[in-house]
Amino acid sequence: MDKKYIGRVGHVESLRNLLLTNRPKNGLVIQSIEGPGGIGKSTLLDYSLSRMDLSPQNFLILRLNGGDLAHGGVFPAIEKMVSSAKSSNNDRLSIAKYFINTSKILKVYGKLKVELIGEILKIENADADSLNKILDGAFSAGRTVNDLLAFTKKYIDFYVIEEKRASIEQAFLALRALGKELPGVLQRLGVFDEELNIKNSLKENALKTLSDAFFSDLRTILVGIERKSLLKPGNGKILGVDRLLLIIDDYEKTQREVGEFLVGYLLDQLKRADFNSMLIVLGRDDIRNTHVGWDQHFSGNLLRAIRLNPLNREEMDLLVDSMGNFSEEEKDRAWDDTSGYPFLVNLWADEAENGGRTATSLKRFYDRTTR
Repeated sequence: MDKKYIGRVGHVESLRNLLLTNRPKNGLVIQSIEGPGGIGKSTLLDYSLSRMDLSPQNFLILRLNGGDLAHGGVFPAIEKMVSSAKSSNNDRLSIAKYFINTSKILKVYGKLKVELIGEILKIENADADSLNKILDGAFSAGRTVNDLLAFTKKYIDFYVIEEKRASIEQAFLALRALGKELPGVLQRLGVFDEELNIKNSLKENALKTLSDAFFSDLRTILVGIERKSLLKPGNGKILGVDRLLLIIDDYEKTQREVGEFLVGYLLDQLKRADFNSMLIVLGRDDIRNTHVGWDQHFSGNLLRAIRLNPLNREEMDLLVDSMGNFSEEEKDRAWDDTSGYPFLVNLWADEAENGGRTATSLKRFYDRTTR
């Protein structure tokens, strides 16, 4: 028996039914996979996906893994998501280039941050990298830029520059670039300045601006150009792709970055869209406890959670047998040392082969690799 199947046969079948069942042409379905760290959530999903032929489903697949985010903020997260884009039936197609509006917003946001940081540094001798993180975090709150001051406090604390808080707050108060930019002479004469409009839109509500652009690109890719859209059209529909599969892995690591973006903006657009979307969220907690909006706005879209529990003793013995020729005494040791956590069982097997098999050594190694 495949060791990745042990104790998870029913869960693999649930994911198979979810992903291969024909669904209406529009609407949103949300499936959470929940369980403590090391229980095998990512392994379950990746194994299930590898065992399916998704090509008939015509998925546009986007994935965000918490471990891939080098620093915080929704904008780097969406950039990662776009770069992951692929088709379920055409691995050779480069889809990231189709996110024209999203790329434009990301580019202007990068320029805006440079301007803001430059102005702050004229007022306060602060660390530019810390300011970059603060701005990413504050814009991720999705509020008017003039409200940033209230949000920067927790990010300033989080990035360990408490001693700079007072001076940086004064810098934000004095920062003229936080306000909307007035149109210049050319704009007043009717010459359109797209970058200026995007900057002002980002200052008004960065999350709405980003979500509108991201959704517009998704719709263009999956359905086609919407004539009434105020955003400039992208490259047009991709043939053979008409459904969205969005995967958020390790939600606890990404919630700060994309939680408000998803629940407050994007998912509502996907729920009302004229194409079908499926969101799979992998996390430790009940997803409904992470944001009040899950229950308030998406209770009808949430499927029953796939909850992973530790393996029982019989399953553990099967798993150990799949790893080598271990004695009954070793199986007892595996059960005592790992409590049925598949990730710990793999660590246990490595430790057993190298002679270091104490619970303390396992815990140290587990803590070190998951910190």
